[in-house]
Amino acid sequence: MREPLPNHYDVLEMPRGTDPAQLRAAYLRLMRRNHPDLRPCDPIAAETARRVNRAWTVLKDPERRAAYDRLLASGVRPVERTHRMATSVARQPAYSPVGRAYRRDFHSACLRSAAAVFAAGLLLLTAVG
Repeated sequence: MREPLPNHYDVLEMPRGTDPAQLRAAYLRLMRRNHPDLRPCDPIAAETARRVNRAWTVLKDPERRAAYDRLLASGVRPVERTHRMATSVARQPAYSPVGRAYRRDFHSACLRSAAAVFAAGLLLLTAVG
């Protein structure tokens, strides 16, 4: 089954028929707001950045944009704004039991690593000295 057609204009928050300069400005604004390098722990921002990139890939090329506009004009209904990410995962509170367990495991792994490095250092000091 084919994936539903996304509405690239809605993704870029611009109306149909917008000139390319305004589309580019909208793309840059949304990427600044949602880029994964700027918001590394936000899965919704990462998904939004992927959707914005896909929309920009289609709308920046005049030929692809014209084909997309013809497809919309033929009566194909694009999917309205949807989020494909599971909301239960994306909206996990920072101090939830899942987050607490992750921090506990991370902390104990760090302590084990530090103990191993300390023991290796002691072995080297006793062997040399």
